[in-house]
Formats: sequence, structure tokens, C-alpha cells
Amino acid sequence: MSCEVGGGADRCDEEEVDGDLTLMTVKSSLNQMILFCHRNCQNLDQEQRKDLWFPLLDTMMASQKEVKGLSDKHISDGLKEMTLKVMNCMSSFISLPAIIQQILQVCMCGFGPLSKLTFLSGDFFCQ
Repeated sequence: MSCEVGGGADRCDEEEVDGDLTLMTVKSSLNQMILFCHRNCQNLDQEQRKDLWFPLLDTMMASQKEVKGLSDKHISDGLKEMTLKVMNCMSSFISLPAIIQQILQVCMCGFGPLSKLTFLSGDFFCQ
């Protein structure tokens, strides 16, 4: 995380702690949402499952877009990790082709051309 010159180490430490605290809060909330989705998927048909999971996936992908310009790679990496977790958990209930189709639609409609789709260790994200 970059800090302003003359801001002092205390300011850097405070910003870093705030970022870590926010990331921990987001992870905790995400885990609760994933548990909710898991509990409720058992009684839903395929379209209802998509309606449940895809907004969560879309939100996680959009959050990556929002932090793209930040100098804090730790937050960006944390969001990518959380997006992978959502994709992994939802794949128990939604077919992989449907998940890939949703990701491609989000990348084309919400974030720009497919050329911005990057492949990272077998997993892909809009950047």
C-alpha cells in the first residue's frame, strides 16, 4: 500500500490496518452469503439457483473492477480469492458452462471487450 510522503509510518500502518479490517469484514460477510446460498439451493430449480448465485458472482467481479487502480495489491488479491471461492461453491449447484457464460456476459456488457479477460492460473477474471 502506498502512503503519502511525510505522512509518517503511523498513517501507513493505520491505512494498512483499515484495509485489512475491511477485507476481513468482506470475507466474513461473503462466507455468510455463501452459507445462505448453500442452505437454500437444495430446494431450487436450476434457474432459481442462477438467480441466487449470479448476483453474488457479479458483485464480486464488479468489486475487482473498482479496486483495479488501487496500489494495494493485497486487497485486489483478496477479492480475486473471494471470487474464486464463490465460483467454486456455486459450481456444486450450477454447471460450469453456465458460470463461464455468465462471466463472459459480464465482461462484455459490464467491463469492456473480451480482450480484457485475463487468465490467471486456470481461473479468469475481468480486469
